[in-house]
Amino acid sequence: MPEDTNKVEVLRLLFNEYRYSDHEQARIIAQEELRLSLQLKYTLGEASAYRHLGISYAHKGKSVQAIEYYLKAIPLYERIHESFFVGACYNNIGSVYMDLKEWDKAQSNLFKAINIWKPLSDGPEGTCIALSNLGDIYLEQKQYAHALQMYEQSLEIAQQLKLSWLIAGTQTSIGNVYIRQKEYKKATSYLTKASVIAEQNHSNSILTQIYYYQSEISLANNQLQNALAQAFEALSFTKKTKSSRWQVKCYKQLAHIFTLQENYKQGVHFQDLYISLNDSLNNVQQALQIEKLQYNYQLEKKDLINQSLLKDKKLKEEEFDRNTTRRRFILGLLLLFIATTVFYRITYKRQKKMNQTMALQQQEIEAQNEEIRSQNDQISIQREDLTKANAALNKLFNIIAHDLRAPFRSIEGTITLFEEELLDPQEMQTVVQKLGAQVSKSSELLDKLLIWSKSQLEGFQVNPKTFDIAEVIHRSTEILEIQASQKKISITTEIESSLKGYADPDMIETILRNLVSNAIKFCEKNDTIRICAILKESHISISVHDTGQGMDEDVRKKILNPTSFYSTLGTSGEKGTGLGIHLCLEFLALNNGHLHIESIPGEGSVFTFTLPRDKNKVYEASFC
Repeated sequence: MPEDTNKVEVLRLLFNEYRYSDHEQARIIAQEELRLSLQLKYTLGEASAYRHLGISYAHKGKSVQAIEYYLKAIPLYERIHESFFVGACYNNIGSVYMDLKEWDKAQSNLFKAINIWKPLSDGPEGTCIALSNLGDIYLEQKQYAHALQMYEQSLEIAQQLKLSWLIAGTQTSIGNVYIRQKEYKKATSYLTKASVIAEQNHSNSILTQIYYYQSEISLANNQLQNALAQAFEALSFTKKTKSSRWQVKCYKQLAHIFTLQENYKQGVHFQDLYISLNDSLNNVQQALQIEKLQYNYQLEKKDLINQSLLKDKKLKEEEFDRNTTRRRFILGLLLLFIATTVFYRITYKRQKKMNQTMALQQQEIEAQNEEIRSQNDQISIQREDLTKANAALNKLFNIIAHDLRAPFRSIEGTITLFEEELLDPQEMQTVVQKLGAQVSKSSELLDKLLIWSKSQLEGFQVNPKTFDIAEVIHRSTEILEIQASQKKISITTEIESSLKGYADPDMIETILRNLVSNAIKFCEKNDTIRICAILKESHISISVHDTGQGMDEDVRKKILNPTSFYSTLGTSGEKGTGLGIHLCLEFLALNNGHLHIESIPGEGSVFTFTLPRDKNKVYEASFC
């Protein structure tokens, strides 16, 4: 048994090795630690494993799971009188609530940790960390006096314990408070002290903060060159610590300093880096917000479950009472039967009547159950419809957030450059060309989004009529000639004379425009695109042939998947959203048409769709 528990201790040490460097590996180790501890019935190991799993899920932003594991660990630690780790769990829970910006819950758990640690001989270090966390909370709420009070208490304990990394970290936090209060001399004093300790201990994460805050002080004092050097120094440490949060701060700071120095090229460069990384961090924050909503939902769900359990318990008690009464009643009947046959007859009739009543009640219960099942089926259908609607909205919002926000930010920055007349004519011409391309692409994307969102939320009004195929093809290709000429791509048509089709011509024009635009996107320079329209026995067949890069079967299936958008970069790096093919599929379905794709990687693709000849020719198309 001791040898087996030693294995658990080895896993605990391994977890501490990986907890900051490889979160997934740390989680796997914690799972093995839990499995072995449960097998050995080793309570300390089991509690430790639950806490380690909580830490792992907290690192991954999984707040609900993290808190659940911490709460599982607490009663186990209490059972074996490990008070220090009980406090550690409450401190961990407080940190999770800090990430969720639930300040009141974070403070409550941190104070629980402090109250547990205070009387313990090994509690000061944990108390020091919890006080520092409380300081961070007050700092976020701009309660600077309270923040300083917490940091100073933490610093006093850290100095008594001679914990150099805690001393440096707390001094850095105090320096940050004084920067917020514009007391730069005091801030510089604390940051200088922290810098000496951090460099001695190679504390890269603390050095990142120190150089960044020093850059803020230099910037406030208009010492731009010092601010620039300090910001670059902070950035170099973020690459060692791989801290995206501090990296995005450094990018923004460098962009601001270069702009003040009128070095607009570098300013725009670091502004672009800032926007790109900040978008990623915003996605993480959105994920945390979703996690917060999920956590509140889980709490509400547990309350409902508890209420249901109490209700079930009450029903079972009532059922037990009824059963007890029934048994006593039957016993009385037996006694009466033994005592006299006269009373037996009376009792028999009474029992028969009761049975009839119970049968009627059973029928009523079954009818009620059937009604409940029917209602549940209706709820399931409504839930499925709501899920589909939410999925459609999520797709729309994701595309708007990712593909429209960045171009409009770039446009906003360019307009600022125009207003301040910071560009020479040649630079202005280049920027105008790029701006025009971005506006064109954003406009095209917005058109597709509006059409697609209308189809998802309102549906389309189809206006089918007989129309000239050649005329629609001409209109579709005419507006794409400039796009094709930029890549020196030739577009030719082969259309049978006087060919007519029966469908909504506006929708067919949209379909052709999307297919030809995609062909241009995936063609190299000097490639060709050929549009063919021929009359078949029962339908019209229109195909777009290109000599572009083609695709394999896996990509073809992804393109035709109705539940997701799929897009790759074009031959000149053109971006897409995958909306075009979805619109084509939906429009063809509304017009009794079908789409078929043939492609060979490296040789090109053929997109063929069919239409009815007239309103009486609705058919099932087949492709050879």
